[in-house]
Amino acid sequence: MSTTLGVTRPEQASYMLRAAASGAGRAYKRQLIDLLDIAPGQTALDVGCGPGTDLPALAERVGDHGTVIGVDRDATVLTQARERTNGLRGVEVREGDVHALPVEPGSVESQDRPGSDACC
Repeated sequence: MSTTLGVTRPEQASYMLRAAASGAGRAYKRQLIDLLDIAPGQTALDVGCGPGTDLPALAERVGDHGTVIGVDRDATVLTQARERTNGLRGVEVREGDVHALPVEPGSVESQDRPGSDACC
């Protein structure tokens, strides 16, 4: 554990995993993924994927013909994301930064829908 301003902080990946596994965390994640309206065959980009808690659910949504790309800048949490998604078809975990994403231009497109904002 590290400290900030004299206060002990939990290890980041452990904290994220505990929060995602809680009842409130699971409900929040489920609602968020539902709102994304991801369809089979699409590519889902999870920027700041952390230990990959959402990657399996995203992989389920894109199906066998879609792709999920998880990106994070922290090598420690990426190791956990890779372990979590080992054997999942179409899931890639990449080290990178939001300001210089490790994806080819045009490989991930936003879905413009009437009345909704484009994302990603």
